[in-house]
Amino acid sequence: MKPILTPCWRNVSLNLFRRFSALPLLALLGGVFGQAQVQVQVQVQVQRVDSPQRVVALAPSLSEIVAKLLGRDLHRLVGVTEASDFPAELKNIQSVGPYHQFSLERVLALKPDLVLATADGNPKDQVLRLRELGIPVVVTQQKSLSEIESTVLLVARSLGLLGRGQEQVMELREGLKAVRKQFNRGVSPRVLLQLGDEPLIVAGSGSFLDDCLIQLGAKNVYAHSSVGYPHPSAEDVIVRNPDVIVILSFGDAPKRYEEMQKKWLSFKKLRAVQNARVLMLRSDELLRPTPRILEGLKKLGEAIFQNES
Repeated sequence: MKPILTPCWRNVSLNLFRRFSALPLLALLGGVFGQAQVQVQVQVQVQRVDSPQRVVALAPSLSEIVAKLLGRDLHRLVGVTEASDFPAELKNIQSVGPYHQFSLERVLALKPDLVLATADGNPKDQVLRLRELGIPVVVTQQKSLSEIESTVLLVARSLGLLGRGQEQVMELREGLKAVRKQFNRGVSPRVLLQLGDEPLIVAGSGSFLDDCLIQLGAKNVYAHSSVGYPHPSAEDVIVRNPDVIVILSFGDAPKRYEEMQKKWLSFKKLRAVQNARVLMLRSDELLRPTPRILEGLKKLGEAIFQNES
């Protein structure tokens, strides 16, 4: 076992948009809507094992990354959060509750020798408590595609599988090169990515979805927002007048997503409406910051550039 110094959090300000916690999209994203400001003040020494055998992942994205790294050794992952559904085997693993309000008692009952957390959504006081109890906690962040790569490497190193993580990162980088070559066509449509309604939630700057648009050569109409996932008014969207509106959905595209689309179609002066470019895109892969985002990027690129030569 190796001693490591891990930071504790104090004086934390965290907005989890709790009033929307019932929306399954938030759980699917694995915490990306959280806006955390962290002040590191003290250090706690804990013991980390070289090859942990009882791992708990506190976000669906982290569960997916761990599953891909472990492969046939998935039994080492003993706890996940709600909405951890890919690969399907994760549904059979003990849940410790939703990522934004996981049960500390359930985590402790699993006797983990490693907990993987996200800085973008897990309650900081509970993460601090785990560390105070001497449980190794690795905290990750995935606000860009490069941070997805960093997370894969960090998780792989924590599992004792760094070589496997490096291979997966190389695959992701090669995939991103192919995507850029395929979709960077010299035109840059202005795009609005919508994730929720009532209130309207869109992808802004500093989010991995904004980074996705950059990779495709498109422009985010909220690229200069002050937060990663702003709540603009419909009037503000009309002023920005995007060429394309993409409503991101998952699962079987329930009726509420169709209602979002109908709302935009009533604004006849919107360029996206005039060009019949108010689209609904089902893409679980795009909405979760893992290497599988490559599949989602391709779907998004095809949707945005479907009428471009």
